[in-house]
Amino acid sequence: METYSEYMGLADALSFEEAMAIYEKIATQLNMENEDDREMWEDYCQAAANYAAVRAKWPLLSTQDKMETDAARTAAHNRSITALNLLARWFMRTGRDGSWRTQLGDDTWQEPGYDAANEVYRKKIGDFNCYAALIFALGAR
Repeated sequence: METYSEYMGLADALSFEEAMAIYEKIATQLNMENEDDREMWEDYCQAAANYAAVRAKWPLLSTQDKMETDAARTAAHNRSITALNLLARWFMRTGRDGSWRTQLGDDTWQEPGYDAANEVYRKKIGDFNCYAALIFALGAR
């Protein structure tokens, strides 16, 4: 796959518009003067950027390099999922809309014992991380 059009042909693709709608739901509810908001958001941003960087390089790696990098890639992905889940739970605990998390799939993310490694919608969250990293990168201009 080499184009956005090809990507959008995938059954589980997350469109740029969908991702930006979710991103806006998050960003408009953040209070960066609140230490908890700021820390959780920065934690997610770091995790998403780390995952996106690994994923962007993935097609360029040899099979051997992929085997050596796979555990770190999975750990980075799990970290980003955990950071997103914590942010959504924080939003809901503080009376804000966390429904955007369910838009990324999997209604079980709120249940006790939830394990990001067993996530059914990992690809969609990974895609969201890449879109978010794009916005971070554009904002650093």
